[in-house]
Amino acid sequence: MANTFKNPFLRFAKSNDLTDDEIQRLWVSFDGDDSGVSFFDPSSPMATIVLGGKGSGKTHLFRYFSFPVQGARYNDGEHLAALMKDRYMGIYTLAGGLNGSRFSGKEIPEQKWVDVFSYYLELWFGQTLLRIVDYLAESVVEIDRAAPEILRKMIACFDQKIERAESFSHLGEQLRQLQRDLDIQVNEAAFSNHLSPLICCTRGSVTFGFPEAIASSLPELNSLTFCYYVDEYENFLEYQQRYVNTLLRERRDPVTFRIGARAYGLQTLKTYSGGDEEICQGSEFEYLQLDSQFRKDEKRYHRFAKEMLRRRIDIVDLKAEHRAGIQGWTERTGQETGGIPALLRTNDRQSEYEHIKKLRRQLREVLGEEDTDSVISCVSNESDPLLEKAAILRLYQVASRDKSALVAEASEIRDMAKVARLQSVEENKLRQTLSHYKDDLEAQLLRESKIGGKRRRHGIDDLIRMSEGLPRALLTMAGNIVRWAVYRGDLKSVEGEISDEAVRQGLLDSGEWFLSDVPEVGVDGESIRIAVGRLGELFRINRFSDKPSECSLIGFSVDLDSLSDVAKNNIEDAEKRSFLIETPAGQKDKSSKKIWKKYHLNRVLCPMFDLPIAKRGLVRLDGDSVSAIFDSSQEDEFKRIAARWDQRLNWPFPKGLTADKRSSNTAQLDMLGEDR
Repeated sequence: MANTFKNPFLRFAKSNDLTDDEIQRLWVSFDGDDSGVSFFDPSSPMATIVLGGKGSGKTHLFRYFSFPVQGARYNDGEHLAALMKDRYMGIYTLAGGLNGSRFSGKEIPEQKWVDVFSYYLELWFGQTLLRIVDYLAESVVEIDRAAPEILRKMIACFDQKIERAESFSHLGEQLRQLQRDLDIQVNEAAFSNHLSPLICCTRGSVTFGFPEAIASSLPELNSLTFCYYVDEYENFLEYQQRYVNTLLRERRDPVTFRIGARAYGLQTLKTYSGGDEEICQGSEFEYLQLDSQFRKDEKRYHRFAKEMLRRRIDIVDLKAEHRAGIQGWTERTGQETGGIPALLRTNDRQSEYEHIKKLRRQLREVLGEEDTDSVISCVSNESDPLLEKAAILRLYQVASRDKSALVAEASEIRDMAKVARLQSVEENKLRQTLSHYKDDLEAQLLRESKIGGKRRRHGIDDLIRMSEGLPRALLTMAGNIVRWAVYRGDLKSVEGEISDEAVRQGLLDSGEWFLSDVPEVGVDGESIRIAVGRLGELFRINRFSDKPSECSLIGFSVDLDSLSDVAKNNIEDAEKRSFLIETPAGQKDKSSKKIWKKYHLNRVLCPMFDLPIAKRGLVRLDGDSVSAIFDSSQEDEFKRIAARWDQRLNWPFPKGLTADKRSSNTAQLDMLGEDR
């Protein structure tokens, strides 16, 4: 029997795949109400460029506020009143639908392509608006009555005489025929290397003229804003973006624009107005950084994300056992690591843990048998494996500076351990170590005990943090986890629950998806993938070392001015594609007082490298180290960097190297404590 399970998260992950009805039903306002006006106001005359990573929600936002969905919210016979209440009409265009790459090359000068593309876009905008007005004319008496006057004014927007239009659909068909004629010429240009189209209108005459014709013919709509959405702007060539920028600069009422692009997709702010003049932020347009906005307000994003998941569960017809298990999991918070010692004790500790055996071997290299037994006795704690690991970490920290002090330090650690669970963090240094490094020590314990699959139970709150303000990343993680749960048979009854193994596999799949799907195919994309892998490798070396210099390390700071162009460009590209998440405030360098850039690895990727999702520690990387990571050609140098990290963080530790000593090819590590 065919599998009929409909995954509520993967089924509705991409907004381009949703129907207008699904866009409406799945809409969740970031502001807490369905208007969303304070967050995104289509009626404002100021143009907006909406930037965000892939899956940040630009398309869902644009489509929700475009007329097909906007009109569906109106009751029959109330379209005019509803439009006046909304104060905008949304006109949605998908840039990829124009296949802009056709309008280039073929031994034809770019200026000709500018004229041809600008004309094509005028026809495209005109047809999109005419479809809306034709629909409204069927239900709004005022528009139907004013149709002859509106059509007369629309036809006057063309320089070349076209046929008298009997209706909006008739005029739309004429524009479609003009577009078809132009398509034929563009397609044949690949063979003829020639273009001689009959261009029937000038720049902006339709884009601005059609809305003016409607507003001037209907006093009821003279305060209406006609908002053109251009989605997936990154699909336009640079000169094509420059033309749209020109429309933004020459904008006139009642028209405005909303441009949606991935963070790397905005290629230029130049226009064709007055030479190379650029559109000016604040006067001609404003930015909306969508995923940055989500990350900035964590509490609001958390509420938004949980409601987004709930809507998708509600809209799908699920079996009772599937619905119960999925809903139960979305309400589950991550289990704290306090359950790990009990998990380890179920193995009935018959002999020393691996970390004790390893420590004994290491101590014998520098101490006699009696002193070795004494130190082991001081740090051992059979009833509390995590505290035992913290004690050993403190011992390693001393060993990296002075191995002759190990016996004395072990006695102090033994005394601290006796009251560690009774005293506050501030009063007890051992408990402070445990507080800082608990997540890393737990990961080490589980790896050593070969219970690696049973990590901290990630709940929905963890996934929301991991999504980094990208709703599609959250939906993909949730969808992959549910897919694995169904495959494993976790949800065969209403009492069933999603297993930790399904969560683990789902998160690994999601990291692979993010790493492979987000960047474009090509050299730059491959360089970024290599850099992410190298960064994850270094962070993993730190996490599973004898003496991690940083706790929960997934972040770094860097002076971009000190980098090669290749490394600098790859860091910036990785940030634009959301592989790296920038902390806006940066970090002040203690010596130069200069503000360094500060980034952390996107937490969707962390499970691939067995890294934490909390971000606490931060490594300060010098120029040589960053170049070795972010320049794919420096493979040998990266291997040397990784070997130095491994040597510095593991027994027997480099002689004479203290925690704050630098070398030209190693990183200085600073604890910044910013657990989220």
